[in-house]
Amino acid sequence: MSLMIQKWEELCTENKFFGFLNIMLMGFSQIAFHCNPVCGMILIASVAVVSPVQLLSGVWASFVAAVFIRMLKIPPEPVREGLYTMNPALAGLALPLVMKIESPGLSIAAAGGAVHFSVFPAVFMLSTIGGILAVTLTAGLRKFLSRWQLPALAAPYSFTLLLMSLTVYVMRQENAGLKVSSQVLVYPEESSLLWGFRHFIMAALNGVAQVLWIEGVEGSVIAGLLILAGIMAASRRDALITVYVVCLATGFAAILGLDRNRILLGIYGYNAILLSLALFGRDFRADRYSLLMITILSMASVGLTAVLGRAFAVIGAPVAAFPFLILAMGAMIGKRCLGNKQRNLG
Repeated sequence: MSLMIQKWEELCTENKFFGFLNIMLMGFSQIAFHCNPVCGMILIASVAVVSPVQLLSGVWASFVAAVFIRMLKIPPEPVREGLYTMNPALAGLALPLVMKIESPGLSIAAAGGAVHFSVFPAVFMLSTIGGILAVTLTAGLRKFLSRWQLPALAAPYSFTLLLMSLTVYVMRQENAGLKVSSQVLVYPEESSLLWGFRHFIMAALNGVAQVLWIEGVEGSVIAGLLILAGIMAASRRDALITVYVVCLATGFAAILGLDRNRILLGIYGYNAILLSLALFGRDFRADRYSLLMITILSMASVGLTAVLGRAFAVIGAPVAAFPFLILAMGAMIGKRCLGNKQRNLG
């Protein structure tokens, strides 16, 4: 596979079209914190088998961002690595699911992933705005956080969704003629469903699917398996740790007695996955201490997701990756402060 990737990189260097396409593929790959075009292709395929609407929105937002990048005078290396198309792709994937806008001649709905002609104008409008906003925030946050040598991670797309949700919330308050609602923030009644091993596996795989905002639709379990395959194409160790943390977070959410419907949707698993992919073997070495840290952080992400989810629901905003961001940034800063203290004592 390494030879195939090498040939692909050579082709992208020689051909501008394939080079542009590679920037988009790398953006999807960076969602799993990898720089691997095969991983990117598999992740795109996982969306394609479930929701054509989200696929269109994610790819278009990534395309818009890749074009807009040229106006921002960004150094070429991080652009080629997909660091500037990752967050726009995530914003594009999320927006059809997060927002449902109904007005004369304009509607958007991702329920079941069905594509209707009336959906396309709204998809292009939302994903264009989301893509431009996300890539602009990526540039700004990367520059701001570089002062402390911290990465932007998924902060740009999370703030993009928050800002767009706040805008829609204000519109809803001021314009009764425009009906706006959120499809992912409704807290369903407690399920009386008796849990078994099959439900646990389904919840875990849905947690993996939530990494790409694939939620509660037919085929989300298949999408979860494909995402795992994409991660495995880049790193077998990361695929293994992904399985560990999503099972841990799912089980811990059940122990805490959180809503079973939301557990089945995978709401409490994806932030734990992001933590493991971003930290394990990178800022933290792949050893027992790091595994303990990821275990603690994964369980903490469950509680933080539950608390922030209810707080954000008041304004109709998704919790997105904020639990992951808070815990990951805290872990990075804490590790560096501890390292500095040990050096000073030495």
